[in-house]
Amino acid sequence: MNADGKQWDRALSASGLLLLGVYFFRLTRPGLRGGFTPDDCMNLYRSWIFPVSALIKANFLFLLPSDFIRPMGEAWYRAVFAYAGWNAGPFHAANLAILTVNIFLTYAAARRLTENRLAGLLAALLCCYERHWVLLYFDTGYVFDTLVFFFGMAALLGYVAIRQQERNPRWWEAAGLACLYVCALNSKELAVSLPPILLAYELLYHRPERWAWAGWRQFTVIALMGAMTAAFIAGRAGALTQNAAYQPEF
Repeated sequence: MNADGKQWDRALSASGLLLLGVYFFRLTRPGLRGGFTPDDCMNLYRSWIFPVSALIKANFLFLLPSDFIRPMGEAWYRAVFAYAGWNAGPFHAANLAILTVNIFLTYAAARRLTENRLAGLLAALLCCYERHWVLLYFDTGYVFDTLVFFFGMAALLGYVAIRQQERNPRWWEAAGLACLYVCALNSKELAVSLPPILLAYELLYHRPERWAWAGWRQFTVIALMGAMTAAFIAGRAGALTQNAAYQPEF
C-alpha cells in the first residue's frame, strides 16, 4: 500500500473509532444520571475508614492480604470521592471514560495481532456494548472489572508492541509491564490470566527456533509475571477462598 493509501486507511480507521465512541456514549449516557448502589457505599466506606498511607501500602504490597481487598479499585473510589463527594455523577463519568479507553485499547491490540485495521474495529465494536455486561455501564460497583481490563489490556498491548519489534523488553520496559500487572492484580483477581495469555502469544507468534537459552530469554517477562502470580495467589487471593462466595464451583 502506498503512502496515500495508508493515510486514507488511517483516516477511515480514525473515523470508525469516532463513530464507535459516539455509539457507545449514546447507549450508556443514561448511566450518568445513576446513583450509588449498596456496593458503592461499602466500597466508599472501606476506602475512607483507613488512612491513605495504608491504601498506598496495600497497592505496593500486592501479594499481602489487606483490609481493602482490591486496593486499586479502592484508590479509584477515594480519588473520585475526594473530588466529587457524595455526587454519583462524576463516579459514573469516570467509569464510562475508562470503558471508552478500553474500547480503544481493544482496537489497538486487535489491530496489532491481526495487522488489519478492520479486524481491530470489529473487535472494538464487540466490546462497545453487550446487554449481558449492562452492570459495567450503569453500576460503578463493577469498576474493579473496568480497571482490571484497562491495566491488563495496556500490559498486553505494550508487550505485543515491543515483541513486534523483534526484540525482548528492556529492563525498564519489563519494569513498566510488571507495574501494570501489579495494578491489574490490585484491581481484580482475574488479572492472573495475563501471564498465560502472554505465553500463548509467544507460542503462536514468536515460537523459538531453538529451545535453548537464546530462545528461552523471550519468556523472561512471562516468568517474572508467573512468579508474581504464584506469590499473589499464595499471599492474597488465597485469603478470599475463606469466603464461600469466592470458592470455585465446578
